[in-house]
Amino acid sequence: MLYTIYCDGGSLGNNDKSKPSEGYGSFIIKPDIMEQRFMQQFASYTNNEAEYAALTVALSYLKAACGVRGIDYREQDVLVRTDSQLVIGQLSKNWKVKALNLIPFITRAQDEMRWFKSVTFSHISGVEMKKILGH
Repeated sequence: MLYTIYCDGGSLGNNDKSKPSEGYGSFIIKPDIMEQRFMQQFASYTNNEAEYAALTVALSYLKAACGVRGIDYREQDVLVRTDSQLVIGQLSKNWKVKALNLIPFITRAQDEMRWFKSVTFSHISGVEMKKILGH
């Protein structure tokens, strides 16, 4: 089966260096896993850190939901739809990582990706993402 994850992350106050920014992430997983938006707040995350954190939480959630339903997650294909060209590039196109703060986030995302048969990425516009996730 092919599961599609729509995920997005961001940071409120990301450009204000005088105070910590509040990160957030949300996702939907179709079909039949998380059809309503799941949203989580994160600590002091940049926009890119929040993008990776949202993806990692979504993959972890999908793995757990498959397990509860008796579905072998190792046999499942996953399509990730995101508006983050950076996440797509670094996780599927071997883009270089210039921001060292992202390395732990990338490593966690890659660790979650390994549980599935395949994980592929597709870009979605920010406008389309807002229609799907509501932010």
